[in-house]
Amino acid sequence: MNNILIYTFRTFPWIEDIKSISKDIVVLDTLKIDIIEVEKKLKQNKYVFVLGIAKGRHSSVFETKGVNQFNKGKILTDGKEEYPLYFPKQGFENIKVNKGYTTSFCNWGMYRVSKLIEESSHESKHMFVHIKEEDIPVLSRYITSE
Repeated sequence: MNNILIYTFRTFPWIEDIKSISKDIVVLDTLKIDIIEVEKKLKQNKYVFVLGIAKGRHSSVFETKGVNQFNKGKILTDGKEEYPLYFPKQGFENIKVNKGYTTSFCNWGMYRVSKLIEESSHESKHMFVHIKEEDIPVLSRYITSE
């Protein structure tokens, strides 16, 4: 699949498996440093999708928004309260829709990448999914159906 930028985290165990969706993958380890690679890619290319992926715990879920909160503090003191994410309203097959939101590393990535997309003036659809290994093919089917 072309024209998709994936970002994930050092702790994501199935990086080889998501290469079936896109080979353009940025792995975030040191967040504030590695986010610069995402920013560079967004400046160089116009992506149809920017897809964040992290390991799901109990089920696979599409996230609905990135909020300006990292644990108990703000991500950006003068930033927007939240950015909406792109997701199928009813979910897709085994992948549900999260009715809440997270405030950990995943949310930090969602929020910062949303801001970068906004600043780049691209029309990229920004999605984030917490995924279980067995649902990676389902995610791939969803992406190719869009």
